[in-house]
Amino acid sequence: MIFPTAYLGCIAYYQHLVSAQKRGAELLLERWETYPKQTLRNRCAIYGANGRQELTVPIRHTHTNQFTKDIEISNQVGWQRQHLVALRSAYQQSPFYDYYQDFFISLYSKPYKYLIDWNEDLHELVCKLLGIDLTFSRTTTWQSLTDIDEVFNNMTPQKNYYQVFQEKHGFIENLSIVDLLFNLGQEARLWLTTK
Repeated sequence: MIFPTAYLGCIAYYQHLVSAQKRGAELLLERWETYPKQTLRNRCAIYGANGRQELTVPIRHTHTNQFTKDIEISNQVGWQRQHLVALRSAYQQSPFYDYYQDFFISLYSKPYKYLIDWNEDLHELVCKLLGIDLTFSRTTTWQSLTDIDEVFNNMTPQKNYYQVFQEKHGFIENLSIVDLLFNLGQEARLWLTTK
């Protein structure tokens, strides 16, 4: 099954990965698509004190269509530090933030040129922390990618789990996988595998 790259992919993204793997499907990472703007490829949502909060990795804009594999990160705005501060503010009161924060701090401290490399390293870290193997093979040519973004956005309702600001804003579905990880720890893996 073919998946787009994702910046700290949403929970539905990881549910689909786990489901595809259970069915024995090969997990392919699409690298040759024409990069679509304003998608999960460089955006994720977390649960901040004021509700849903979007984080966006800034990219270098060009005037031509580019393959996703060639999209460069714009590192002039200090976005990594901003995202770390946002993650700390959102999750420092969660049960497992202190346990996992150093892994993320280490990764957010490294410079990256390409968005796809950044996303792949984050994906590997998330899988390591979850204790699951969701290894991608990379596409070598453009593959017919279904509109997987729509699949993630129109998913069936998720079962609730504890969220730090739930009493203030209610349960928010389909946030970044870090929401599940920081709030449930190792139970996140069981939550993903038992639908």
